[in-house]
Amino acid sequence: TGDGIQATVLAIAADPRVALLSTISDPEGRFRLNGLPAGTVSLSASTETGLAAVGPTLDLVAGATRSDLDLRLTPGAWLELALSEQGPQAHATVRVGATVVARVPLSTTAQPTVVPANVDLTIEASVGSGRMERTLRLGPGERRRLEYPDGANR
Repeated sequence: TGDGIQATVLAIAADPRVALLSTISDPEGRFRLNGLPAGTVSLSASTETGLAAVGPTLDLVAGATRSDLDLRLTPGAWLELALSEQGPQAHATVRVGATVVARVPLSTTAQPTVVPANVDLTIEASVGSGRMERTLRLGPGERRRLEYPDGANR
C-alpha cells in the first residue's frame, strides 16, 4: 500500500463460497497474502481512517508468487449496508467493475465499510431468494446507508 500507511488488504475470490483472506500491511505498507486459492481473486485495501484502494483482479495459478502489486490508497467513502427488518440470511457484494472490494453479511445492525470514492460501485444484495442490484457513486468522505430488501436510502 506504500507511503508508510498500514492498511487491511483483502483478497476476495470470485466464487462467493470461497472464504476471503485478509492481512494487515507492515508500517511501510508492504503486505503478504499466503494460501490464496487458484482462480480469480480481487484485491482491495482500506484503513480505519477512510482511505481505500482498488487493486487488480488476478487469475492465480496454484503456487504462484507475485511481487509487482501496488495498491494506491486515496480518500474513500463509508457505505453501510443493512436489512430493514430481521429476516432470512442475507449478504451483499460491492464491486468496482469486475473487482470485488467488499463482501459483507447483512443484518439490522450494520457496520460502515470503507469503499473507494469517485468510482461507480455496484452493490449486489441477496436476501432470502431475492436478489437486488444497485449502482452508485460516492464522494470522498461521504457516508451512505442502504437498507434492504427495499434498498431505500437513509
